[in-house]
Order: sequence, then C-alpha cells, then structure tokens
Amino acid sequence: MNIHLFEEYIARLNRALAGIDRASLDAAVEALMTCHQAGGAIFVIGNGGSASTATHMACDLSKGPTPTGGQGLVVWSLTDNPALLTAIGNDLSYDRIFSEMIRQRMHPRDVLIAISASGTSPNIVAALAAAKAIGCTIIGMSGFAGGVLAAEADIGLHAADHTYGPVEDVHLICNHYLVEALKIRLAGGQSVN
Repeated sequence: MNIHLFEEYIARLNRALAGIDRASLDAAVEALMTCHQAGGAIFVIGNGGSASTATHMACDLSKGPTPTGGQGLVVWSLTDNPALLTAIGNDLSYDRIFSEMIRQRMHPRDVLIAISASGTSPNIVAALAAAKAIGCTIIGMSGFAGGVLAAEADIGLHAADHTYGPVEDVHLICNHYLVEALKIRLAGGQSVN
C-alpha cells in the first residue's frame, strides 16, 4: 500500500471539505425544511457516480431524518427508473432525460438537488432551466470549477477539487450532514450550529 498516496488523497479531501461554505449548508437545511413544511417534494439528479449519490441521498433523506412515527421528507431520485430514462433519451434526447421529468413532476414549492462534478453536463444544465422556469429552489452540488451548476443554483455546495474521488466524497459527506441536521430539526431542535 502506498501510504504517501493515501495521505495525499486525505489532504486533498480535507482541503475540499474546508472549502464548503457553512452558510450554504445552513441554507440547504432551511430550504429542505421549508419544502417539507409546505408539503413539497425533493428531487435529486446526477450522472455516473453522481447518479449513485442521487440514489444514496434519496434513500438517506427519506429515511434518516424521519422521527419515529413522524412524517418524513418526500424525496425522489430521478436517476432510478432506467426504463423511463432510456425512453426519454432514445425518443427525445439524452440531454432532456431530467428536464422532461422535472416539467412533468415538479411544483414551485419543491426543491431540486442537482449533483455534477463538472457542473456542465448538458442534461443537468437543461434540468436547471426547467426547474427555474417552474420556480423551484435549486441546491447545486458541484466540483472542479463549478460550471453552470455553481453559477445557476440558488444554494451552492462546491467541492473545490479537480478529480472525481474527492468531489464525490465531499458530496456524500454533505449529504450525511444534511441528514443529521434535518433529523435534529424534525425532532424539534432549532439549530445544529
């Protein structure tokens, strides 16, 4: 095992984590709570490894913060129906796989969590435009230079690294933080500061 490589990776991960804006994390918690209190739903999207993160987040946010016997968050990963994704991709365009579902399903009280390391994937950019047209709040989880996602999101969680591993790790850590913060809020706590 190359210890030096491991230490270097951890250092990069720590730098990317240190760069996450704490006020943006708090704003994300508030947006998700506001959505929940308004009876809205949370939709999560991403490609590749970020699609896996979207599925992971939908599971965690649906189950993790829910108090025993309480009403949990309504969360959907739009990456989890391969038949629908491939139908839209085949019949219309891969660039529209998320935007078509957003136009059909989302309402102004809803939140879109868009995850993209590059922040420039055409289907993510199209999804942002669709969600903005509806009036949804957008939480963007980006990496690299941030791209369109970092520029267009209402709330940005940007992992400043230029490789997929640390960026995707930071996105999952942010997910787990959001779950813990929401668990406290849904149990009646006011703050996690």
